[in-house]
Amino acid sequence: MAIYESMVVYGGRLEGQEIEEQISKFQKAIETGKGEIHSIERMGKRHLAYEIMRNQDGYYTVFHFQAEPKLIAPLQRSLRLNESVLRHIVLRKDKFPEGPTVAVEEVATAAASAPPHAAEAEPVAPRAQEAETPAEEVPAETAAVPETAEAPSEQADAAGAEAETEEPEPAPRAEAEAEAEEPEKPKEGTE
Repeated sequence: MAIYESMVVYGGRLEGQEIEEQISKFQKAIETGKGEIHSIERMGKRHLAYEIMRNQDGYYTVFHFQAEPKLIAPLQRSLRLNESVLRHIVLRKDKFPEGPTVAVEEVATAAASAPPHAAEAEPVAPRAQEAETPAEEVPAETAAVPETAEAPSEQADAAGAEAETEEPEPAPRAEAEAEAEEPEKPKEGTE
């Protein structure tokens, strides 16, 4: 028997009881195929990086199990056909992990470090209020345009006049190209 790790992401719209039913379906599929579940890690509900099948959240679960390699194809097929499963992956491993996965540790750490009254925190000021605050005024001395500068329309007229007077020289053509060109002969009977 080989050792496997599988991560399954269930739809975020499922309730707690429905998620537990889906997990038990996965367990039964492995046990029916004479496999053994080593551990199940419920990582909880997380926000997805992008919307999948109109779901913005997903419930992540990691299964560690031992099974025959021939069981994996039917297991993946059942996961693919299950409408509650948004994504899944089954990986072959060398050994079972000794503790919880890193992601489970992150969830536990984040839950422990969150302040109990975090929901009561003051809301962040929207950017619209920042735009309403007046900017620093620029002194009139630095804002004045020097007298020697031409107006933008005069600069554009001068640039246009220079462009009209300078015509680019035609690129030299190879003699072979010039000889290859022959004037078109009129077709007979078209006159």
